[in-house]
Amino acid sequence: MSELAQCAKTIYKKSNHALVGAGVDELANYYILSMKEQGIDFDKNIDMTCPESKKALNWYIKGLKEGYLQIASANGYLSTDFGHQKVAMFISTCASEAYVKMGMGKNKFNYGVAPRPSKYNVQQGTDIYMFNKGTAEQKSAAFMFIKFMLSKRNQLKLAHATGYMPVLNSILKSDDYKCSKDSKVAGILDKTTANIYNLKISKNENAAYFQLKSSMQAILLAAKKGDSVVPVIKANQLKLAHCWKQ
Repeated sequence: MSELAQCAKTIYKKSNHALVGAGVDELANYYILSMKEQGIDFDKNIDMTCPESKKALNWYIKGLKEGYLQIASANGYLSTDFGHQKVAMFISTCASEAYVKMGMGKNKFNYGVAPRPSKYNVQQGTDIYMFNKGTAEQKSAAFMFIKFMLSKRNQLKLAHATGYMPVLNSILKSDDYKCSKDSKVAGILDKTTANIYNLKISKNENAAYFQLKSSMQAILLAAKKGDSVVPVIKANQLKLAHCWKQ
């Protein structure tokens, strides 16, 4: 990530500040992975005021203050800015490739893809559940639907249509998927899955994750405005801690 920051800084400087170097779409995932790289899991003990957290936050805060990093608006994604050539690079989900193409409009250009520059990566996408509550008919239907979705044909169809990562390794590593004519991401995606960090399913984890998204947005917006982030970090640590305890 330090190399990414340096490249972003160089791009911003050489473009005479006309082109922002880089940004990250999913701010919660950025924070979680930055903490994981330092040996800290996302759980009820997470502390946004600890030294490791300050290091993770400062990477982004420094870039925002100096202008070479960018964040998306609260309801937007950097794929639009990338498509309009307002940001040179951005980290996002594999499904963002489709939105990059949409964002280009008539202004087509050749883009490249690369694995996230870190040891760990996080899986985020559509989940299919079969609940233990329900009628026998509902349970059977859920099982049959999962079986239907896991066929090779349907895994490939879903991946090509949505950009989502196939859930089966056999599909992820298959030539049918990797040699897709419609996706550059498909060709390199298996290189990003060696160290997938799966968030633990625990009480209030989902609520805490969504609070973290809001907290990161608030902290980085304060930094972008030039405001002090210390009180914002402290206030959002309290909100995050409350989510874990509700």
